[in-house]
Amino acid sequence: YRRIVVPLITDLDIDTWEQASSANAVNKCYLTWDADFKWFFSRDAFIPILSGGLLGISRRWWSETGGYDLQMLGWGGENIDQ
Repeated sequence: YRRIVVPLITDLDIDTWEQASSANAVNKCYLTWDADFKWFFSRDAFIPILSGGLLGISRRWWSETGGYDLQMLGWGGENIDQ
């Protein structure tokens, strides 16, 4: 029950709305030491940071982790809540 499922986040061309990145790569995100949010492509099964609440998780594990931070008052940073 301790798994998190995240969707494939497609990289779209801003002008054509066509998929811009390789279909074989997976878009993943990370933070630099100065908290700058970055994207990278990888075929690795592991993901370092979740994208802003786009996830599937069992209710049991969600409860065990404490869910979202109730003290979070603003947008931006929700992807590192867990």
